[in-house]
Amino acid sequence: KIIHFYINELSDNDNLNIAFKLRQLCSIYEAILIINSRLDIAKIVNADGICLKKDDINIKYAKNILDKDKFFSYLIDNDNIEDINEFDYICSFDNLSDIGYKFIKLVR
Repeated sequence: KIIHFYINELSDNDNLNIAFKLRQLCSIYEAILIINSRLDIAKIVNADGICLKKDDINIKYAKNILDKDKFFSYLIDNDNIEDINEFDYICSFDNLSDIGYKFIKLVR
């Protein structure tokens, strides 16, 4: 029961509204909400974690902004990072499905 919200190219306001709705649903259904890349949105909606990519905020800064009990994941794209052991888990996207959704595959 993990929902990984991959922030899309909507406005910040629209993405925030979607994130709040997902937070409500995750609370009702006891699911974990992970926000992709947007630390600000993760903090505002009290998400359960953040998934960072190579060009996102540094993991050490992210841990200072979000509570230490949150999940910190890294979306790997054939790149090496120095702080790999700082993350709770590593993931990658599988290919797009027939309906256009991407699925997360846990690597570690």
